[in-house]
Amino acid sequence: MQKGGEDASLKNAFKELKWTGEAVNMVELVYGVYETGQVNGGKISLSELMEFFGQALPVNISGYFKRFADIKRRKSMSKTRYLDEMQQLVAKRIEDSDAWNPDDQKRKYGF
Repeated sequence: MQKGGEDASLKNAFKELKWTGEAVNMVELVYGVYETGQVNGGKISLSELMEFFGQALPVNISGYFKRFADIKRRKSMSKTRYLDEMQQLVAKRIEDSDAWNPDDQKRKYGF
């Protein structure tokens, strides 16, 4: 396959990706990316980052300032509920992957 064909296939695969979670979770995620300066060394505006994520994973996050205000008003749960959930799930994956599993040993080493 030609390189151009591979690029087209990759672009088509990405077109099928879409955010299926709550828009407020996307807003929380993008604020986290913005505040940690992970894109362009932090040399990007919040609105540019919101627009990028909104287009990359088609989701309507217009009015993100209002959604952020809703996040700030959370009382019965953590204000960073989605980021906390992500952190817990990644930590669990790390712990689970470090756990000794005899079946994995049998597959890897044949004993």
